[in-house]
Amino acid sequence: MRIEQITEKWSQKYKSSINCSNPKGFSQKAHCASKKTNEKAPPGREKQVRKLKKKFDDPGAPYAIAWAQHNKHGKPKKEGKLNYNEDLNTQRGRLEYYLKQPSIKKGMAIHLGKLPKYHNGKDELAELVPERNGIYALNPDAWEGTFYSLTNKDLKKINLYQPAIVKIPQGSIVADMAIANQFYRTNNPEEKEKFAKAYKDSIVPYGSDTSHIKMPEIIMPSLVESLEEGVNDPHIFKAVFMAGGPGSGKSFVAQNLLGGTGLRPVNSDEVYEFLLKRQGLTLGPDDIASDKGQEIRGTAKDLTDKRQTNYIDGRLGLIIDGTGKVPELIQKLATQLKSIGYSVSMIFVNTSLEVAQQRNLERERTLPKDIVANSWNEVQQNLMKYQQIFGADRFHIIDNSGGLEDLDRTKNFDKVYNEIQRFINTPPKHKKALEWIQNQKAQNNARQTTDSGKSDGGVANPN
Repeated sequence: MRIEQITEKWSQKYKSSINCSNPKGFSQKAHCASKKTNEKAPPGREKQVRKLKKKFDDPGAPYAIAWAQHNKHGKPKKEGKLNYNEDLNTQRGRLEYYLKQPSIKKGMAIHLGKLPKYHNGKDELAELVPERNGIYALNPDAWEGTFYSLTNKDLKKINLYQPAIVKIPQGSIVADMAIANQFYRTNNPEEKEKFAKAYKDSIVPYGSDTSHIKMPEIIMPSLVESLEEGVNDPHIFKAVFMAGGPGSGKSFVAQNLLGGTGLRPVNSDEVYEFLLKRQGLTLGPDDIASDKGQEIRGTAKDLTDKRQTNYIDGRLGLIIDGTGKVPELIQKLATQLKSIGYSVSMIFVNTSLEVAQQRNLERERTLPKDIVANSWNEVQQNLMKYQQIFGADRFHIIDNSGGLEDLDRTKNFDKVYNEIQRFINTPPKHKKALEWIQNQKAQNNARQTTDSGKSDGGVANPN
């Protein structure tokens, strides 16, 4: 019997359960032999794949292939010290694996800083159930169904949504997002009322039994970044500034150079757009210029400042996104960060004025042409100032006038990628940074000793 005939009769679940390190019987051995035959490393990555296969053993060989294919720039990043064969049996273990975190402790949750738009205007369910107004987070013990429902993406892509480990504050609740989904899928007023009541009835205080909840979503009254996790953050004491005028494509560049690194974004524009939509306003110039629009802008700046302060208090890695029109403000912040032990660098995203104007017209929130032109000219004039502020080795220019089909542009992009990865992966060396890390770890150890006999107050695993 041919190998293909054996494997076609097996379910995908059974195939996944086979341990090719120790196959049982002829059929499983044949299956594993076929599997190894079909595994091909990406061109030029054969040596890397061999090392990864050895590191992760045979069950991890497919991951080694995929990892090498995805991480096609530079040297491999160091993996967290996890026992993959055991930890991957739990949702918490898989989450730690994808986030490359050695441990996510009880009482912590995952906040996704970047999620797609779900509603046009206000959240109907939040209006009917005020308890829903808050900040959402994933329960590490039961996050997979909730994450997939939110994003419709493979679980391994969680890093695309800027996950942050946060401490769950007092007053947090847990509700069933599966019921919320039913509410949003119907247009029948009676059914909406029924599902709103069912959603409200599903709510329990954080720490209660949640075995009755299919898709638990944690709703927090406030966002508290974990200072303890900051000590273990892989890019602690690093700040990458982004500069470029409207339409330069900073978001595209940031995602391709820094996506999945876990650096926390600081961008008031993203918060502003989110708040505008939440209040039922458009991103058009009339709504932006309105009294309500300007009031929301002030709120967005305040929220962004508070978030930035929380991140800096935990010495977390940062992406500070802005146009770069006022170099004095950026120099002031960079100096403040360096004074407490941060290392700083800048990515300057350059583009022609013609391309910037065209991209501005394609954006959801457009600006008048004269504002785009004035901003572009101001940013161009600041280029040399930023090189002086950050130094030639920490100042990187990306030509983003077009796609990466141009060979020279691709080489420039790859060169900056490798330099930025080397920068954010270098351990802190500043004396103040090392002192802070040592003191924070001592405080955490003392707190763990004090709390060792107390209940962790975690959410029960509904699985």
